Amino acid sequence: MPARDLMPPDEQSRILQHHARNPQQKGLLPGVRFIGVRDLEGVSHLDVQAVVEGERFGEVRWDGDGTKVFVASASILCTWLKGRSFQDHDKLMELWEKMLDETEVVDHAAFLGDVRALEYVIRLRKDRVREIELPWRALARLLSGVKGLRPYHATKPAAA
Repeated sequence: MPARDLMPPDEQSRILQHHARNPQQKGLLPGVRFIGVRDLEGVSHLDVQAVVEGERFGEVRWDGDGTKVFVASASILCTWLKGRSFQDHDKLMELWEKMLDETEVVDHAAFLGDVRALEYVIRLRKDRVREIELPWRALARLLSGVKGLRPYHATKPAAA
């Protein structure tokens, strides 16, 4: 996808900075199951939890520490999911995988909302992609046992 199809860089920067400085959905709820993960070098730490209400997400919370890009990704993901349906989650995961593959997602800009700001990191800061993926992998691990949700796979299977 040409750079002109990306969200304008100043808008991406504004969204990422906002979520990094004012993280949303941060802080775990007492008594709710959560999963904790660390990145490979132990630089980032994340606990994530999701409250499921029927076929929808209630609260999706996180707590942890890491780089500004990591914090922004966790904040964006958890804020986006709050109140959404399982079908929305599944569509988001499909689009996220397309974003990671650098496939065109501009037609879904309204659906993705602030998630689209992470596209800048995926395309132009490849050295930071692992940091933005950690919250997505952690949430997928937490939800992998919930009926109707497809786990997110960050690594593609080997070609046959």
